[in-house]
Amino acid sequence: MLKHNNIIRNSEKYRNEVRLYWERIGPDFYVNGAPPAYISGESKAIYEKIFKSKISQGDTTLVLGTTPALRDLLGSFDSANWVADFSDNGFSMTERVLSPAVRAKEDYFIGDWLKLETRFAKESLKLVTGDLIFRQMPLEDGKNLISVIDAILSSDGVFVLRSSSRNLRWRSVSCGEILNLGLKLDRRSDIKKRLAVTLTVFRLRDRWTDESGRVRINKLKAELFDTLNANGNPWLAEFGSGVLNYMTEPPLVSWTHLSEAQFMELISDRFIIEHEFHAMDYPDAEFFPIYVLKKK
Repeated sequence: MLKHNNIIRNSEKYRNEVRLYWERIGPDFYVNGAPPAYISGESKAIYEKIFKSKISQGDTTLVLGTTPALRDLLGSFDSANWVADFSDNGFSMTERVLSPAVRAKEDYFIGDWLKLETRFAKESLKLVTGDLIFRQMPLEDGKNLISVIDAILSSDGVFVLRSSSRNLRWRSVSCGEILNLGLKLDRRSDIKKRLAVTLTVFRLRDRWTDESGRVRINKLKAELFDTLNANGNPWLAEFGSGVLNYMTEPPLVSWTHLSEAQFMELISDRFIIEHEFHAMDYPDAEFFPIYVLKKK
């Protein structure tokens, strides 16, 4: 997926890291996952409305990543549906949350997304979609993927995605304050299980995102450890442990939070925004817009 990490991503070490990670968190994430990491109910309804307006019988679609909600939606259309991921781990982890009927309608591309042109003919796809797909890509690698999508998307096709925009508010909020806000959210009876932890992780990533959009994950974890070690509140310690457990990613995986301006820079050479939508059913949702992009 990442151009400068292709050698790493094809190595046995990386594949083992990812396999172990997804074996640990995969099934639980897809069953109990919460926004913003997971597609919310309103976000799914927005995707569905877009798909209904854009997909016709016999069209070919492509999902980047193994997101079950998107695949489940596309399974209801009379279209040829492809799913692309860099390994088969995501596919195996999502089998339990997708019906056999949906999976039977899918074909798979397992490999580097930057090599999608080797599988799909020029301008052969009516719709390409993915959820938060740029959050493991530096800006330049994202531009390369945008060029690939532009090449394989038909002239009247669309690229539909939910993006993660950097929320500058959290740059000036301490780790302890972010944890306390998460704990208060966790105690609310109207909040879905896991949402408070997931949202706190994203806010901490926002706090430690540099100007290039890269999350300084080692500094984030160090501050989080220091904050929890200095804390005397057992409730906060328990909540913070949940945040730490969520953040036990493979060492070779890094994260990106692009600003709105950086996202526009990412797409501007190839695409323009046709529509922009926002879900309203989880906190900070305004920083996770769903875009319909069309070719220039």
